[in-house]
Amino acid sequence: MRELVSYNCKTCGGGLIVERNQAVFNCPFCGNAFDLVRLQREELLSDAASSMMQMEFQAARQRYETILSKDPQDFEALLGLVLCDGKLRSAGSLENLSRMASCDLNDMKKTASKVKNRAVGEDTPYFEKLEKLIDTAIEYRQNSNDKASLHEEYLNQSKATITTGESWKAKYAFAVLGIYYGLYIVSFLSLYFSANSFRNLTYFIFIYIALAIVGLILTIIVFEVVVKRILMDKRRGKMYAISYSEDIAGKKIEDIKARFETIYAELKENEPVIEKAQIPKYVPPENRAGG
Repeated sequence: MRELVSYNCKTCGGGLIVERNQAVFNCPFCGNAFDLVRLQREELLSDAASSMMQMEFQAARQRYETILSKDPQDFEALLGLVLCDGKLRSAGSLENLSRMASCDLNDMKKTASKVKNRAVGEDTPYFEKLEKLIDTAIEYRQNSNDKASLHEEYLNQSKATITTGESWKAKYAFAVLGIYYGLYIVSFLSLYFSANSFRNLTYFIFIYIALAIVGLILTIIVFEVVVKRILMDKRRGKMYAISYSEDIAGKKIEDIKARFETIYAELKENEPVIEKAQIPKYVPPENRAGG
């Protein structure tokens, strides 16, 4: 049983009904010839593009697969498969590194590698550059994540420099003060009960009180200056190392961006020229040759 499909003539607008497997047909109204295979291909590409703009990538993939079932090396359909797996709406998104870094790069790379082997020889350089572009986007995403992690760690260290430093300073201070005043009280009591050897007990008590005050002052100085400085310097050392690593990551990201722009330019240079189906110029029957 014959399968019929309907189209509108792109030359005169007349309604056409033709067999699906018919390769070439003539418009009965204006007489111009059409390649049905190319016409169907363009409609499938148009439908696939519309599906991609609506984020319906599975529907778009099915249309590209339909084209490839008839022409396994169709460039636009092969590229469409790569874009579908990357969840990119159009080939124009390949120029945007940030957009590329947010898509499914691993699946995209696998598909790019497969279609490169399927493509016709003259299209292979394009897909080779596309693979490099994807690899560069993967490298950019990894370095961006590393830089973000370093920045978060830097902020955490900065916060800990104050909170942890104060916490340990208090712990050390209480420990040393406890030891100091413990020894002080023990020695004071032992000497107090054997104070018969001292002629002036008031002078003895005054000396011990003075020592207690001096010990308190020295403890404050030690923990405000020495211990705090040690703890702060230790934290600052970590912060400096993190900051240095973050700067290195930032410079590497800038280098990746520059390489990405270079590879994209090379990609455009290797992009094949796509010939669209030409709409025949309408020629009235009375002006046609032999008419």
